Amino acid sequence: MKLFYSDARPYPAGFEDELKMLGFDVVSPTQNPLDHPESIDLMIGSNYFVTHDPAPFVNLTFLQLNSAGYDKIPVSKLKDMGVVVCNARGVYGQPIAEWVVMHWLIALKQAIEVYRMQTAKSWKNRSVKEAQDQEILILGTGDIANEIAKRMCPFNVKITGVNRDGRSVPNFDTTFALKELKDRISDYDCVILTLPLNQDSRNLFCSSMIDAMKPGATLINIGRGGILDEVALARALNEGRIGYSALDVFEVEPLPPESPLWDAKNSVVSPHISYSGQYSKERLAKLTLRNLDKFIHQKETENRL
Repeated sequence: MKLFYSDARPYPAGFEDELKMLGFDVVSPTQNPLDHPESIDLMIGSNYFVTHDPAPFVNLTFLQLNSAGYDKIPVSKLKDMGVVVCNARGVYGQPIAEWVVMHWLIALKQAIEVYRMQTAKSWKNRSVKEAQDQEILILGTGDIANEIAKRMCPFNVKITGVNRDGRSVPNFDTTFALKELKDRISDYDCVILTLPLNQDSRNLFCSSMIDAMKPGATLINIGRGGILDEVALARALNEGRIGYSALDVFEVEPLPPESPLWDAKNSVVSPHISYSGQYSKERLAKLTLRNLDKFIHQKETENRL
């Protein structure tokens, strides 16, 4: 079977050779667009269909994405073509959760301000917060949100999750429906965005939602940049209404030099690296091999969309 290995970057070195040893006729993206897409049976990668129409891939039957998110990929069209599409849910939750906990603690301990004092050679006493009894709100209750909740639980905090219908989810003390967010967001010390980008989440954190947050709260976004109004957030940070923000995703990436977020007070701009870890590529490779084997042997694949 001919397999289009469209993006080697997220996989460990030597993975293409491993695919070949398993008997796949591996095609690498030496042309753009790919010559003879009608010859492809299977495909690995997320980025190709962001910029290319899948229609010429008339014999494609399986696509393994290397990302958990898929809002930029024409999944509906691919499924209408009969393609089985699987994402990489479960691959990146651990490093992302660690990144989130790190920034939450940076906010509590005012580490950015302490560093400013160090660079100014200024010795001043400061009062910082403990984690216990913090009210944590996580928007989304999927794999990544669950990994975050598990790592925050030992700090003796109260963790609330938000999903479409308010259903209960393990590792969350309580949950409520997304439609209640505006009325309840002022109760939380830290708000963490893990939502995918869709019609319900786009610009969800507009100026009025940001204004409704608890004064001095922390806002962390590892979901999608289009969820929040970046200009409104920068303004809220500079005015001190939001105490700290850590953002790893943005509406436009790379973040343009003119964005006000670069210079916003008490804010960290991270170049979409929270998913990265020394074991991420290996987890993705194992998932991909499992799903290829399951698909070929007509078994139920993991993470089917």
